Amino acid sequence: MLSNIGIERETMDAGMKYFQYLVAATTAWSGMSYAFLKNAVTILGTNEQLKAKQGRRGRAIIGVSFGSIVLAAAWLFITRDRKKVEEESLIEKGAEMERRSN
Repeated sequence: MLSNIGIERETMDAGMKYFQYLVAATTAWSGMSYAFLKNAVTILGTNEQLKAKQGRRGRAIIGVSFGSIVLAAAWLFITRDRKKVEEESLIEKGAEMERRSN
């Protein structure tokens, strides 16, 4: 369908890859702002000592959770691409062997 309007699959794949990077960067920026900025969340109440303690604890929980998710996403991205490269390599080797046999 895209080839009917002049867009090749490889061009679309490359374009979508840039959007994936953009989404990843904005998500990381947003998550880091909650983890590191003291004014990202307002804790209501009058006990300033308790609010400070809850703020530190909340930022720590968000930071650890966010860091874990980022690591999991990076691991999935790296392993997925490695498998794809290995599969493409096997396909190329098979095609090369077939050409040699003919």
